[in-house]
Formats: sequence, structure tokens, C-alpha cells
Amino acid sequence: MLIEKHIAPKLSAAVTKLAEEGGKFTDFLELEDHHTQLKTADMMLRMHGAYAPKDPAEAAQFAVKVIVIDIPEPQIGVLIPGPGQLPITTTPINGSNGSSGNAQKPQE
Repeated sequence: MLIEKHIAPKLSAAVTKLAEEGGKFTDFLELEDHHTQLKTADMMLRMHGAYAPKDPAEAAQFAVKVIVIDIPEPQIGVLIPGPGQLPITTTPINGSNGSSGNAQKPQE
């Protein structure tokens, strides 16, 4: 209710600039009030807790630690299976690279 009534309207705040000539107002212009909009967005983010804590000890409590242990290297000749499938082992036809060996040599 506080956000809907008081804070959200400030995200579209406007300011009126007046033009004056000879001590009389001659024109006006409605502009977006970026300063108010920025302060409102900052206040909403602070209320939501979206910023990282400034205290390093407090920030350490919210950090995520990723520990990678013993990642297996990819094996040559084994196709990576899809979900629910078993690994498929392939064997070369002729030679170590799987080629059939019937390619012609380039002429010199």
C-alpha cells in the first residue's frame, strides 16, 4: 500500500520549467524529473534488499561458494549421451583417426 500510493507515482515524476522574460512568465515545459525518479528507484531497491551489504563480514554470509572436485576429462571415442541414455563407444574403421584410408596422395 505504501509503495502503490506514495513511491510508485514518483517513478514517473515530472518537473515544470518556466520561461521568463521581462519579469513575466512566457512559456512552460513539462520534463521528467530524473533526479526524483533515480532516488525513488534507489529507495525501492534498498527496501527490497537488492544491494550487496557494505560490511565485508555481512557480505560473506550471502556469498555463494562453488567448489569443483575431480572433473573427469572427456574421453576420445565416447559420445556424450542425452538424458536417460547410456554412453555410446565408437571404434575407428581404419587407422587411428577413423578415416577409411582410401584418400589419394596429392601429386607433386
